[in-house]
Amino acid sequence: MLFYLYERNLDFYKACERVRDKYKGVYLSVSETTRLAINTPAESFYLLPKECMKIINKAINHETINLKHESKIELHKEIGRRYFQLSEENPELKPYEIAKIISDQDAPRFYISEKTAKEIYYKMIKEVRVK
Repeated sequence: MLFYLYERNLDFYKACERVRDKYKGVYLSVSETTRLAINTPAESFYLLPKECMKIINKAINHETINLKHESKIELHKEIGRRYFQLSEENPELKPYEIAKIISDQDAPRFYISEKTAKEIYYKMIKEVRVK
């Protein structure tokens, strides 16, 4: 479950605007803009440590990732990868401590589908213009 929904949405909107600025003078559709923005670094995984811990427990137990959306599967894989790397580098840390570290780290991308990305972008355009 995502606990920092507004922050994620606002950060994603800003990433889209950075993409638009980068390609200023070149026509980019909303689909192209959001597709490019998805793959830019995100400021966070936008999860509480408790939610990271649930993902880590699945990784520790080698549970199959039974999710429908590829972006969520990739999120689980990245958190699991970071967990194993951090636990190897810092064997004294408990899993929950590592979950806290991961939840505070930047993410390599936004873990959202292209459909959700467009929905967020349109929603945030309206919200930002109102403010």
